[in-house]
Amino acid sequence: MSKAILISFSGGRTSAMMTRLLLTHPMYADREKVVLFANTGREDEATLQFVKDCDDHMSFQTIWVEADITQTRGSDPNLG
Repeated sequence: MSKAILISFSGGRTSAMMTRLLLTHPMYADREKVVLFANTGREDEATLQFVKDCDDHMSFQTIWVEADITQTRGSDPNLG
């Protein structure tokens, strides 16, 4: 039984190149591969579009993890 590979795709060009290499490398042909993008809600719109474009043109089939921040009076969502 081969282990799955989790690829953390940051949404940058270098990360896209490395993701593509891992998805297509013969060494990992028999492995399940999962591509994950963590959207913190602070990414530039161009980054989000680039992630979508990689899905559309290179079939990354990225799973997006979205931040769900509920601010409470007196709290800072950037802490903890």
